[in-house]
Amino acid sequence: MERTPSACAMQWSIDLEKGLRSNKPEAILDIGPKLEWWSRESNLSAAEYKVFGLLRGEDKLFANTILLRLADAFKSGDKHMKLCIVKIFLSELKQRRRLRSKGRKDKGILSKDKLDSYRELLSRIKIVFDTGDVEERALALALFGCWAHIAKDSADVRYLILSSLVSMHVLEAKASLFAAGCFSELANDFAYVFLEMLGGLLMSSETSRVIRLAGGRAFAKMWCSLVLADRAHKTGMKLILESSEEDFSLVMLVSLSKIASKWTSLIPIQMELLFSFMAKDRGLSLQALALKCLHFILAKGIYHFHASSNVTLKLFGVINQSDFPPALQFEALRALYKMPLPNLETIPCTEILASFSKFLQIVEFKLHSSIISERLFSVHVLASIFYKLLGISKDAAGGIGSIVASHMITFTIDRISQLIKLVVDDPHPNKEAEQEVKSLLFILVNLVERHRDLSGIVLDKICIVIEHLVRMLNEVTSMENSGSEDHHITELDKENHTSTASRVLICLSQILITCFEMLEVSTAGAAQVFNRMEHLVEHVHRCSLLPVYIHVVYHLLLHFHAGYHCMWLKIGEDYGF
Repeated sequence: MERTPSACAMQWSIDLEKGLRSNKPEAILDIGPKLEWWSRESNLSAAEYKVFGLLRGEDKLFANTILLRLADAFKSGDKHMKLCIVKIFLSELKQRRRLRSKGRKDKGILSKDKLDSYRELLSRIKIVFDTGDVEERALALALFGCWAHIAKDSADVRYLILSSLVSMHVLEAKASLFAAGCFSELANDFAYVFLEMLGGLLMSSETSRVIRLAGGRAFAKMWCSLVLADRAHKTGMKLILESSEEDFSLVMLVSLSKIASKWTSLIPIQMELLFSFMAKDRGLSLQALALKCLHFILAKGIYHFHASSNVTLKLFGVINQSDFPPALQFEALRALYKMPLPNLETIPCTEILASFSKFLQIVEFKLHSSIISERLFSVHVLASIFYKLLGISKDAAGGIGSIVASHMITFTIDRISQLIKLVVDDPHPNKEAEQEVKSLLFILVNLVERHRDLSGIVLDKICIVIEHLVRMLNEVTSMENSGSEDHHITELDKENHTSTASRVLICLSQILITCFEMLEVSTAGAAQVFNRMEHLVEHVHRCSLLPVYIHVVYHLLLHFHAGYHCMWLKIGEDYGF
């Protein structure tokens, strides 16, 4: 059984002592990741105590010992030592917040029920605050913030944090804002007092820009209860609407969005605020951040948008603004991707069609990105919105589904054709382009499986793509046979062309099979498709550059459909179809 942090604690304590005696602050940074691991797995079962030979309470004893040693080092060490210790606990705090965002409520080792010596820990840090200079007081305040779980109920610590808010020293005031924010997440009564002081501080004309920005970030911590969150959101709304400072508005948009994301009743108000910052008279940075904040709220998935047609229309409006940079339009598209799309009957058909055409343009812009993950994600976003529109529009939006589907199919096939030309023309393997082809084909497979009436259109266009691919391969062969030095092709190049084209043809055969399975076969329709497939297979067989197994695969495809066709003819004879 793998050893747990509690089983390793004795050795960690010894190693920490050696690091402290070496008087090298960097040596104690090694304890940071270990404490984070311990915080993640701080609860031991009875079996673990027995397996590792631990006595009851032994793990708590070593936790107290390690933290007391760090507190003593903070009290007696130089500023660099103090800074290293603060870094350890800032990292541990970030981890705890990540775990809390995933629903974990365990406080780790920094909790009163696991630290009998928490009062001694706080008293050592308070000594540094009382006797140190500005930098040392700021570091002490930061450590109090990291230790909010054990410090939030201390009247002395609360007083020194609140009194430092009005410090003349920027470093100390910023640190007190950080600590007060940490306390506000855990102590509702403290948060009310802090909110009153913070509101007055940010409204004062004498408050420096640096403190205003730090105070704006502290607003994000005011969500401990709905009453507190509502009051903080109203105060923040007043501040942001009265401010002419763009950087302050940017910070407050983020903080208010974080507050609103905790309570569903605040989300509609926050969304209205965000849409007001997407107006043309706002700067591009404000518009971009408002869109990102909207996407952040929607990504939480906690709001059900009973009347989301208004939000949808506003997003359509943002996307259709011709003077909006494509990057910002894509942020709006991402927000739309996170939303359900009900009540489309309230949106004019022309608006839906114009917006979808704009969607295609936005994604086409993203397809020029050099990062494949961005290209794939942009197509995924487009496909998701398309499926929503197609699923609703056939009944709800006046029968525009076929038009939307036609646009999407054409866009996807055109992109596949571009990529195929790219991979075939290049003698070197292009795995990224091949991956993108597979993603696009997967979209078409999904489309045909959801809407089988589109299988004939997709099948016809895929046949055209395959014929074009075979023609390109034949051109490679004809250039080789011409004997011209300008068109000399090495055996390695020819092998790369062949293997790349073969992989693509196998992928394309999969969409052909899906179309066959979904095709509604009438006698006349089956004959037409069969003739098309027969011509396609002959085309593939005439390409000498392709390996035998590709010829076999497409030959089997032809016989598969021929058998399918004969079956329908027989059914028609027996039942008079």
